[in-house]
Amino acid sequence: MADSRRCSSLVWASAGLGSALTVAACVLLRLGMLPLGIVGQWIWPLRQYSLAIQPTTAAGFAIAVGAAVYVLHLVVPHRTPKRDQLLIGLLLCCLTAFGLMAGLFLAEPHPFVRAAQASCATHALPYYEQAMSSSSVGELLRGYGDFAHRQSLPDRLRTHPPGQVVYFYYARLALFSSPALVRIGGELLRAEGITPDQATALLTGYTTRPLTGDDVVVGLLSALILTLSGCAIPALLAIVARSLADIRTALLAALLSATIPSVLLFVPSIDGLGVVLGLSALASYLWAVRRGSRALAALSGLLWVATFFWSIGLLFLALPAAGVLWYRVRSPQTACLASGAQDASGWGPDDDGSLLPSRNSPRRAIAITVGVLLVFVASLTVLYMASGYNAAANVAEIMRVQSHIMGEAGRDRLTWLVMNIYEFALFMGPMLLVTSLAGLGCALSRRRQATDGDRATDGVTDEVAGGATDRAPSGRILGYFGAGLLLAFALLDISGSTRGEVGRIWVFLMPLFALFSADATRHLPRRWWPAYIVPIVVAQAVYAYCLLATIVPVQPY
Repeated sequence: MADSRRCSSLVWASAGLGSALTVAACVLLRLGMLPLGIVGQWIWPLRQYSLAIQPTTAAGFAIAVGAAVYVLHLVVPHRTPKRDQLLIGLLLCCLTAFGLMAGLFLAEPHPFVRAAQASCATHALPYYEQAMSSSSVGELLRGYGDFAHRQSLPDRLRTHPPGQVVYFYYARLALFSSPALVRIGGELLRAEGITPDQATALLTGYTTRPLTGDDVVVGLLSALILTLSGCAIPALLAIVARSLADIRTALLAALLSATIPSVLLFVPSIDGLGVVLGLSALASYLWAVRRGSRALAALSGLLWVATFFWSIGLLFLALPAAGVLWYRVRSPQTACLASGAQDASGWGPDDDGSLLPSRNSPRRAIAITVGVLLVFVASLTVLYMASGYNAAANVAEIMRVQSHIMGEAGRDRLTWLVMNIYEFALFMGPMLLVTSLAGLGCALSRRRQATDGDRATDGVTDEVAGGATDRAPSGRILGYFGAGLLLAFALLDISGSTRGEVGRIWVFLMPLFALFSADATRHLPRRWWPAYIVPIVVAQAVYAYCLLATIVPVQPY
């Protein structure tokens, strides 16, 4: 009880501190006094003109507040939300991400022209131009398997696996097969006073090959679709959260993740889909371990391959998953009870009726993990045999090139050890970060405490099919998950592989931190949840606008 009171005080203090930091950050951004990098090494480009609040921006803010009201309407009462209500809540969270992203994007002057330039320019997003140069995916992958060929690629391509280029290759084929979509893309540019053919003139000198007007339009649409995939992040985070906590925490986490500035400001961007793939791989693994599902284990292995194919940094999401595995191995009896297993001894009938370790026994969790790893390795082996793409060689090349780039830019490792943390906070948002750290601290403190599998405040249970109840997993499991998350962040920072721009690159960790901000509500009386959640949503939305009004997140050149 004393620990719960301490955590309650900590959560309220974090909300107050986060509010104060948000106000201070907005004022300092407005005055041009907030550090945005290190001159001569890496600094975010400043906006040279004022940014007015547009009706679309206000609409995005209204959607966010409306979604918060609806989600709180579902989670505050003691009754269990119905399935259709939960679905509507998740859709509203995704709509919040879309509304805020679109509202902020459309607040800029000529947003589609700028996005078209960034999508096609070699310096900004070279993946589209590389896809245009490839006659087939097989040729593309063979090129990545050829060391001499990789040496000729732009640095941004050499520091990524081929996933982005493969995406643009197939997106280009799909869009060119739909003239109606190409016409719509052209109208987006014409609405801003420029034809697609005129847009090609703006790219003169910024591409290595001539582009047609249709090429520019398809590049724009491909990049926008890729960016908008990030609007699915709230739903996927809810699936991750539900494997670790109750449905109320999952819904609140989905809502808060929709307000992360790093997700909202970078348009166009390759990072949204990376987060979607990473969360999908993580969610399928966590549910495979929780349910003892071989099918989910196989799916997880394939999703981890897709995640690796997009960015090797996303594999650090395996560390929070390892924390959950460690918990289930160390606390088998608690894990079984928390997941609703009938036999606390760890043994019971499997789906096929055979006598195997029950779904949450340590042996079963380890077997599921080994299965995921085998599918991962086997898939990359088959890919190598079929195309010549050598994943290990690609990783080694990426690390070498990345280290060379950091050295050439003169970015000191020790300086950026601190600056990376600052920039991560800058693009996650002060309010969400501070409350997340408070929730994470409380979760870590629960790792050594006894648990009954319920929420600390009210013993919530969630109804499932057939009228049964599925107790929320132990609050301790989030402590182990959080320990893995902190380890992932620390290793990324200490490695020094990325120094600067981590506010965009490390976005895949931000939704998982937001989960702990939502979990902090377990230490607050339900009637006070709106007083905690609504200010976070509002503060994050306002801060995202202030940040966009100060910097240009994506430059075409």
